Amino acid sequence: MNYTKGNWTIETHKDTKYPDIETYTILAPNPDAGKSGVCYSGSHLAVAQLDYLPDARLISAAPDMYEALKAVLSTVVCNGDMSISYAIDRTVSNQIEQALNKAEGK
Repeated sequence: MNYTKGNWTIETHKDTKYPDIETYTILAPNPDAGKSGVCYSGSHLAVAQLDYLPDARLISAAPDMYEALKAVLSTVVCNGDMSISYAIDRTVSNQIEQALNKAEGK
């Protein structure tokens, strides 16, 4: 799968007219420009004020979660009787925990 690898981050923008409204840009590494916007979360014209930060966190954690899930799949062993054994080492469980913490804003 081809996607922008690296540490995706969130940039918060406060609306100048309505300071209680925030929007978010999800940034990914760009070798030519440092960081580039990948996605935008929020709305300047929101009728109802929604909290878009959880969405932005989840989107920015997507590459980390993708890599963590790939690591988990590499630890699954199919047995001859069609049962599945798991052998997740501490490195993989740390990777999963870090990705989930990023998605949860911790």
